[in-house]
Amino acid sequence: MTCPTCPVTIKKALLKQSGVTGVTVRYEKKQLDVAFDDAKTDPTAIMKSTASVGFPSQPAK
Repeated sequence: MTCPTCPVTIKKALLKQSGVTGVTVRYEKKQLDVAFDDAKTDPTAIMKSTASVGFPSQPAK
């Protein structure tokens, strides 16, 4: 994330995805938390959604 509007773009993309129930984006930390129904989506699909809008992501270690 390089600007304050990046979190808005990411959040909109993720909330369109089936199974995602909540998104919190922390611009300063370049971090996001995603609440989701694992019967409807998974981390791989979530990472594809962020990448599709120009923000590749990976699970926290």
